[in-house]
Amino acid sequence: MPVRPSPSFFASRAAQAASTYSPSAMEQPVDSPAFLRLLAGLLERSVELTGVHIADAQILSSGMRSVVVRVRDYRGASCVLKYFRRKDSARNSGGFSYLREKHGLAALEQVAPGLYPRLLAADDAARLLILEDVTGGFSSAISLGELLLSSGADAAPRQALDAWVDTWASILGSPAQAAAQASFAAELASADARASAPGSLPSPQLAVKGLRLLAEREGVPLGSVEFTQMEQAVEGIIYPAPSERALSSGDFSPANLLQLAAPASGVRGIDAEGTCWHHWALPVAELLLGFPSWPEGPVPSALSQNQFWKEIARSFYCRIAPHPHSDVETDQSVSAAQLTLRAILAEQGN
Repeated sequence: MPVRPSPSFFASRAAQAASTYSPSAMEQPVDSPAFLRLLAGLLERSVELTGVHIADAQILSSGMRSVVVRVRDYRGASCVLKYFRRKDSARNSGGFSYLREKHGLAALEQVAPGLYPRLLAADDAARLLILEDVTGGFSSAISLGELLLSSGADAAPRQALDAWVDTWASILGSPAQAAAQASFAAELASADARASAPGSLPSPQLAVKGLRLLAEREGVPLGSVEFTQMEQAVEGIIYPAPSERALSSGDFSPANLLQLAAPASGVRGIDAEGTCWHHWALPVAELLLGFPSWPEGPVPSALSQNQFWKEIARSFYCRIAPHPHSDVETDQSVSAAQLTLRAILAEQGN
């Protein structure tokens, strides 16, 4: 094999990968000439960045925001390429972005060593990240989301929930939180000079806009005392005080935590493009509401209203709340976080 493969080599690998992938209804097609050229270019650039020759490629997603591809070399070793479609993604950190994932992985390594992928290489001009493949390239990993909804074993949902809670409690309770928040904010401020609050919650105006829709839906007059109280509650969540902040991937979906089988057993995280510092109550609200932000969620009420689910949610709350109440339902921060999630979902049409 030549030291530098020809363009036709990358084109053939791109075509082969596209031929075996079926995009979901929410994804972009992968069989267009433009996409095939893009994919071939990503494969070629990955070789330039890493020096590793590609044997084959596998498309993992072709989303509106990013394209994710697994590549293997001739020894069977693998890594993951993640390309961000938005052209200003390497300059603008306001939403879910290249910058948040690039710098977020370093911050997440501080708070949760070994949980998220290592960043192997990055190309700001190409908006391309090359990441460790946390699965090792095998299909022996199952997401906690799949386990949560599995019907093959009665214990699976509880095991998945326990693993989710333990992982998120370790992230939010990490003693490295303050240092990680500071370093992450500094990196984003350097990369995005226009950021007014570098590292804060992505796209906070979604909640502000969605709250108006939610209020109209529930018959709360805009400008009323009740609506003003709702606004204040949401603002307290999207703009938390320093003492209420926690840094995480910003995505609490159980689909983004993978349970690995032996010999590499344990939980690994994926998808850090939403990394931010946020209010500690947001993951509690996600859990209490049955993961409504997860594309597969919320989970059926028969599951989320089960006694074991409620007990685990209370336990999680007590583990991460700075000053836990005797009953999670009486904590105004948790109530405000649930309102914020409902507002965001309303803006998104849910």
